[in-house]
Amino acid sequence: MFNSMREELESTVTPIMRDILDDARALMRQEVELLRGETRRESKRIARIAALLVVGSVFTFSAILLGLFAIAYTIAAADPRYTLGFSFGVVATGAAVIAVGISYWSLRQWRALTAESSKTFDALKEGVAWMQRTM
Repeated sequence: MFNSMREELESTVTPIMRDILDDARALMRQEVELLRGETRRESKRIARIAALLVVGSVFTFSAILLGLFAIAYTIAAADPRYTLGFSFGVVATGAAVIAVGISYWSLRQWRALTAESSKTFDALKEGVAWMQRTM
């Protein structure tokens, strides 16, 4: 009696479970392919953005440098007590303080971004590992 029940369960439930697992594996494969396509698109987009960022950075650097020169010369011309060297020192110190603040903020943003990305990829690795398991 128990053998017949077991055989009946194996003949009905086991194929259904296999089908479910096969469907889940197919779904994971599709998700991986979707991720690959999205990654390719995003990498091309990031390359374009990086090129624009480099060009913009060069112009921004030039503008900031000229502006700092103008500030230093203005400070030196405003009062005869201030030498040109002192004026440049004051401007350089102010620029350094701002640069440290921006760098610190950027580093915090970068760490937050990498933490989120690693969680996403860990979940994907887990799904791929599960998909590769044999039943």
